Amino acid sequence: MFCSQCGRSLSSDARFCPNCGRAAGQAAAQPAVAPPPVQPVQEQVLYVFSASRKYSLFKMVPCYIVFMQDKAVLAYTTPALQKAENERLTQEIKAQGKGFFKGSAAMMSFWSTYGQKYYNMPVQAILAEDPTNALVPYAAVAEVYFRGYSETASSGDDSASVTQGKFRFKLAGGETLEFTHSSSARRDIHDLLTRLFGARLKFKR
Repeated sequence: MFCSQCGRSLSSDARFCPNCGRAAGQAAAQPAVAPPPVQPVQEQVLYVFSASRKYSLFKMVPCYIVFMQDKAVLAYTTPALQKAENERLTQEIKAQGKGFFKGSAAMMSFWSTYGQKYYNMPVQAILAEDPTNALVPYAAVAEVYFRGYSETASSGDDSASVTQGKFRFKLAGGETLEFTHSSSARRDIHDLLTRLFGARLKFKR
């Protein structure tokens, strides 16, 4: 037989290896194997809500409110981000050899479904997309206000009365985040906000 440590030939009645001292028949120590790194669990996105953050009467920035179980992520489509995305998409369209009409259609389709990507993005990736993106922990929210967008046709002519949709986070620290939107007061939105905020929600149809 042979020593499991150094490989030296041993007699059949040897109790120890005369070369390295290891007990005969003792298995060589196996090198420690590091466990695989723990992959962070991606948090579930419950709903991506398209809106515009209202900073003042004349300053509004398109925004996606990414609702999760215990927080919302504000993902702003800033002018800088829009420019970068348009340039990237323009290069892709040119590389694919698309003409003006197909290129325009591709650009419109891209922006019409832009917010869907946030369903599959980790929180840190969303925050890293633009320096203005931010978290809103629900524990810091004192009140949530939602008013649905609506259009009411006027009798006797083709005009319509429009009620702009509004959404508002009132934070416990006193800050208020105001948004406008064009979503009606749908049942699924009402149910989601009620589940997340309970008595803190003021929902107006």
